[in-house]
Amino acid sequence: MAMSTTKLVVSTGVVSTGALLGAASWYTKGVSAVEPDASLQKVTETGAFVDTFYYKLPLKKSTPKLSAPILAKSLYCSPSFLPEKILISLTGHSFPKESEYNDSLKVKPGTQISHWTVDTARDGQLLMRFPGGYTYLKANYLADSSELEFWFGSNLSAEVSASPIVQAVIPFHTWYSRILCKNVAVTMAEYLKTE
Repeated sequence: MAMSTTKLVVSTGVVSTGALLGAASWYTKGVSAVEPDASLQKVTETGAFVDTFYYKLPLKKSTPKLSAPILAKSLYCSPSFLPEKILISLTGHSFPKESEYNDSLKVKPGTQISHWTVDTARDGQLLMRFPGGYTYLKANYLADSSELEFWFGSNLSAEVSASPIVQAVIPFHTWYSRILCKNVAVTMAEYLKTE
């Protein structure tokens, strides 16, 4: 009796994991792995893990205003970032409120957002370092086709990348980065439509 219960639990776990991965694969349709931008490559040391993803979506808006604050807001206020935000808040770090990205938060080199520090802040580009690596965001509006292009990248230092624990979670990190790329792009498009 215990054996069949164990088989049922294991089978249910396998099916659930497969369903979750299948749903994530469906959700990330259209997200492509691309070469890291020169800005991210410049801060990536030999032996470091680095990945970058690209997503393009329609955006019917005449010349949207791309900015570093909207890039930061799109990442930190996106639904897919919420689990990470909750975990980070347990360590005592907090994030600005959604409205603060537009009003009082000046996103420029040196700005601290939780445990990220802004290195580069341009209208369509944001490079931020955190303990052990960097996060990179870039957006571009294609007026001819009314589409928003979006890139999400990250790296982990060579020392962090060499950790057996980090090596074990790299597949999850890559999966999560693909989800973030699409969800941050969609979140950004929604913010741009309302501005």
